Amino acid sequence: MELKWSVPTRIILGDGCILNNAGLLAETGRRAFIVTSPSSAKNGSLDDLKRALDDQGVFYAVYDKTPPNPPLLAVGEMGSAARALGCDFVVGLGGGSAMDAAKAAAVLAANDTGPEGVYKQPYKNKPLPLIAVPTTCGTGSEVTAASVLTVGDMKKSFKSDDVIPKIAFLDARYIDSLPQSITVDTAVDALSHALEGYLIMDSWVSDMLAERVFAFFSMCLPSLVSGGYSHEIREHLLFMAMLAGLSIVITGTSAVHAMGYALTTQRDVPHGRACGLLLGDFLALCYPAKKAKIDKALSLLGIETALDFKKMLDDLFGEKEEYTLRELKEFTEISCDSALSRPNPVKMEKEDVFALFKKALL
Repeated sequence: MELKWSVPTRIILGDGCILNNAGLLAETGRRAFIVTSPSSAKNGSLDDLKRALDDQGVFYAVYDKTPPNPPLLAVGEMGSAARALGCDFVVGLGGGSAMDAAKAAAVLAANDTGPEGVYKQPYKNKPLPLIAVPTTCGTGSEVTAASVLTVGDMKKSFKSDDVIPKIAFLDARYIDSLPQSITVDTAVDALSHALEGYLIMDSWVSDMLAERVFAFFSMCLPSLVSGGYSHEIREHLLFMAMLAGLSIVITGTSAVHAMGYALTTQRDVPHGRACGLLLGDFLALCYPAKKAKIDKALSLLGIETALDFKKMLDDLFGEKEEYTLRELKEFTEISCDSALSRPNPVKMEKEDVFALFKKALL
C-alpha cells in the first residue's frame, strides 16, 4: 500500500477553546480578515473570536455577507477587501460555505488575479494563513485542502495544501442551537464523506477514520431522530465531522457528491441532504462489489441491510422534494462528467447516473 497523508491542522476541541487559546491568533498574524455569515452573531462564535482578538491587540475586519454556496464574484470581493486592508491571515467562521469562501479569500488576498485565479496554480504568492471555526457538524472543511465554489450552474472545487487551515477551533457550544434540519443535513454530509471514502479506497488509515465516524453516527442517531441533543452529543457530531474530513483528505469523494451538487445548484437542496438522498441507492449499486466493507459499515451503524440504510435516511429527511424526469435529465447532463471521473467503487456510465437519479428521487 502507498499512502500520502498531510495533516498540518492543529485541532483544538472544547468549550471556550478560542478564548482559552487566544495567543495562537496573535502568533498567526496581526491583522485578521473574518469570513462569516449573519448567523455567527447568534451562536456566540463571532463574539468569542472578537474578544480573543481584542485581548491580543489584533486588528480585525468582518465580512459577514457570505452567501450559501458562495459564487466566484463573492469570494473575489472578499479577497480584494482583505488585500486592501493589509490583512495577514484569514478566519473562516461558519459552515462549509464560510470556510470554503475563506480559503478562496486567502488565495485572492495574496494574489491580485481576479476570482478565477483560485483555479490557476501554482499561485504566484502563497495564500494567507487560515484559521477555521466550524459552526455546523458536517463539512469537515476545517481540515481539508479543498474549497467548493459555485460557477454558473455548477460546483467547481480547487485544492491546495496552502489553504489547509493552520488551526481548527471546535467548540460545540456554537452548534448547541443549530436547527434540527441543519443538524441532520450536516451530520449526513459527514456520514456521506466517510462512507464514500470507505468504498473508494482500501486503506487502513482512511478505514480507521471512517469506521470511527460510523460508530459516532450510530451513537448520535437517536438524537438525530428525536431532535433532542445533549451537549455531549453535539460535541460528538462536531468531532465526527472533523474525522470524516480527515478521511476524504486521503480518499476524495464519489459520484454521490458530484451528483448532489446538481441538486444544490438547480433546486437549492442543502448539500448534505442532496448527498443523503442519493447515498442509499448508491450503496445498493456498490453492494455486489463491496459486500464485505458495506456489511461492516452497516454493522457499525447498527443497521442490517442496505434497504434499512436507505429507510434510515428517508426517516431522517422526512418528506422529499418532487422532481420531474426533465429535471433528472438536466441533473444528469450537469453532473455526469464529474460523476464519472470520480474514483467510484463500480464502473459507471451516463445511463447509470440517470438511473441512480431516477431510483433515488422519483
